[in-house]
Amino acid sequence: MKKSFLLLIPLLLVLGACQDVTFAYDPNDSHSAGLEGGTPSSGHYAYEYSYYPGDVLAESIDGRAFNVANLTFNNINESKTDIKDVEEIASYISVDQEIFTSVENPNFFSTKNEGFAFLGAESTYVQGQLTFNFNVPIYQVQITARTYSYIKTSFNDEALEIDNDVAISVNDSGFIKLSESANEEKSSAIQSICAYKLQEASQKITLKVGKRRAIIDKIALYY
Repeated sequence: MKKSFLLLIPLLLVLGACQDVTFAYDPNDSHSAGLEGGTPSSGHYAYEYSYYPGDVLAESIDGRAFNVANLTFNNINESKTDIKDVEEIASYISVDQEIFTSVENPNFFSTKNEGFAFLGAESTYVQGQLTFNFNVPIYQVQITARTYSYIKTSFNDEALEIDNDVAISVNDSGFIKLSESANEEKSSAIQSICAYKLQEASQKITLKVGKRRAIIDKIALYY
């Protein structure tokens, strides 16, 4: 009996050393089978995306020229991740015409102390999302955005790291991919202009970002 107990000790030590891990499968990654660290996955499967180049926006509708309101994010001086407080998010939003009312359903909306806001996470297993509410129907949306980037420092060397395969969708349209090219100063990714004609005018505008992260510089709203 004593000998049987002693034989169990190595097995107990191995089991005691085990930790919970999440296995994830991404059909788009060549190294898909393995362990996924960092941000938790949604159903343990990566999102799939359909891309398109964007739309050509109209200047008028039914003989009436569109009004255009510009939405930007201001008064940001702290780095915060995955903000859920909609009142706090609304406090960062500035619109040059009185059409904005509120935001809802934030998912991985974050800020950086450099003064900008971004959607998404460093993962292909989640989507950034935010819904804006307005008091007028929006017909077209044009987003000025940048792929998230940062300066990586190692061994006295600095290099600009830019997220890849980042794209933005509006009201469940297809996704428009953002450029992964660096600006002339090699300090950030260049801006991309993403244009969307909505299939149906709406007072709710939902942005989705995947894979990874997009910095939202400006949103032009045609109403």
